[in-house]
Amino acid sequence: MPSCFICSRTRNAESKKGNISFHRISKKDGIREQWLEFFKECGKDISTMKLTSAICSEHFKPDDFMKYLRNKTLHENAVPSIVVNRLKYAKKAVPEVLKQLTNHSIY
Repeated sequence: MPSCFICSRTRNAESKKGNISFHRISKKDGIREQWLEFFKECGKDISTMKLTSAICSEHFKPDDFMKYLRNKTLHENAVPSIVVNRLKYAKKAVPEVLKQLTNHSIY
């Protein structure tokens, strides 16, 4: 089961209802470095990141996605820019706080 490297959100019934998707870290040169910079801005230690680490769609703006039939995929140059502060076990009692960082996207 994937979980988000930034906010620890996991794929469960609640995230499926909200159409939350999980995306592996970009391998594209230049873009990968921007993703890693975003992780650092979020206070994450990138040395703990694994090859299978993923990030949830909540960290991207809606225009970072392309719709293809019933699926949505990230643009190849999309860079996460939204910090989601959430308590791991809080559910709905404590709302998430979204904070937009500077736009790193270059497509």
